[in-house]
Amino acid sequence: MLSGGTAKSACGRGSRGQPAVVYLDALRVTIRDQQVVRKKAVYVAVGVTLEGERDCLGLWIEKTEGARFWTSVLTELRNRGVKDVLFVCTDGLSGFPEAIDAVFPEAVNQTCIEIRRIVYATNTVESLHMQIRKTIKTRGHFPNDDAALRLIWLAIMRAKTNWRTCYNWTQAMAVLRIHFGDRIPDNT
Repeated sequence: MLSGGTAKSACGRGSRGQPAVVYLDALRVTIRDQQVVRKKAVYVAVGVTLEGERDCLGLWIEKTEGARFWTSVLTELRNRGVKDVLFVCTDGLSGFPEAIDAVFPEAVNQTCIEIRRIVYATNTVESLHMQIRKTIKTRGHFPNDDAALRLIWLAIMRAKTNWRTCYNWTQAMAVLRIHFGDRIPDNT
């Protein structure tokens, strides 16, 4: 859990394996906050392990989306045991490259990357956001941050039942080994 501010954290308390790729994006959700209904940013981190398995690494809520908060999200992931990330796929928010470099200096920041059609940033994140929106669309607003996190977490758990190993992951790993061979364990 991130400390301070209005941030709340949920979802993955750790990943089954080290993520090779991390997708970071935020979506806006309407939440009641001190008797006022506001749009807040729900930060979503999705990882793809070296085995090609996807996992939700975390959910956080903050008043707005910004690179400074993403730095604290990345720091929390590192503190929870994410040692190295090959690619971080983002939406091009200003300050994102600096935030990533501060926590994972060897990671490559990509706004749109396609290695054998499996690591395409918009497909993974936008598909998940679509599933979340489908679940929350009937709600006018959430009564509080915790209610929003619970329902979004449930939407992600439902979406995970349909997640498969990434398309052409074996070919993608071959390409990743060429570029990042020294950072990928031999047993993957």
